[in-house]
Amino acid sequence: MSVTSSDLGGQARTLPMWHVLILLILIIGFIVNSITLGNLNGNRVQHVQATDDIQIKAQQLAQHAELTASGDQDSFDNLKAKRDVIANKIRSLDVGESNNNYPKVPTAVNPALATLMQSWVKIDANVSIILEKRDLIQTTSGIYNKFASEIPLLQSKSDEVVKQLVKINAPGEQIRIASNQIVLADRMLRRMGDVLKGGMATVQAADDLSTDTTRFSRVLNGMFNGDENIKAVTDKTVIESLGAVYNIFTSLQGDIEEVMNAQDLFEAQVAKDDIVSDTPQLVEQAKNLSDRLKEEVPKVPSTEAQYVLGALSVLWLMFIPVSYTHLRAHETDSY
Repeated sequence: MSVTSSDLGGQARTLPMWHVLILLILIIGFIVNSITLGNLNGNRVQHVQATDDIQIKAQQLAQHAELTASGDQDSFDNLKAKRDVIANKIRSLDVGESNNNYPKVPTAVNPALATLMQSWVKIDANVSIILEKRDLIQTTSGIYNKFASEIPLLQSKSDEVVKQLVKINAPGEQIRIASNQIVLADRMLRRMGDVLKGGMATVQAADDLSTDTTRFSRVLNGMFNGDENIKAVTDKTVIESLGAVYNIFTSLQGDIEEVMNAQDLFEAQVAKDDIVSDTPQLVEQAKNLSDRLKEEVPKVPSTEAQYVLGALSVLWLMFIPVSYTHLRAHETDSY
């Protein structure tokens, strides 16, 4: 079978076109790899930034949770703000943020994200409890402030009773019992603070506050009316001072009963304590997720593929003129 000059010419014209096609494929591959790799790297940066934000906001959230115990208005607002930020960050990591072209995290890190989300569910629920009990916490905080301002007055009036008993040469036992009332008043203030502070000692502090209140009341009634252990006071001046003590203590008793009966307050205290104790674990889990994201590098697209495609494109671009020259030379020789 013979080959004509026209056949050879067709081959010469056809082969360079294939060279160009291969070059286009390499260039398109290089561009696609570059864009995709850039997007993946950008997404990884956003994911890591989100986990870093979670770590910072979680620590701040725990601080605000502790401050809510004092009834501080700003602490509740800040607690809610930090909760919302963390919730949004975790949600964006889980499902992505379509408005900002922010995809969810790679499937490979889903176990680490699931662990983080599990811890957050508990903390989020406890934050909700505190926010729901906001009015109660602020009310009881106001009660404590009132209690703290009236206890020194109670101690002052009790001290007057002691001085008047000494002045009229009252029995030593009666003076000793009256002096103990001053100590009891100071202890009641500390017990009230411990109750409102929350923590593991709350139940014991509540029991001790109840015991001290009952003892103060019993001694006060004994000094008025007498009992098997306490001799009644008969001096009018002392009785008037005892009346002042009684009026102050009656007001304080109402405050104590209100706090002791506020069972929902203890629920909020437990929630606050749980937030403080659970936050370090959440922070550590967020850090672990961040580390996993940094380690998650895809095989394709990759920087290595970028170098290979770029190098092949340059080499093929250099090869085309050489190949074309050889083809032209072969075509000339054929003629």
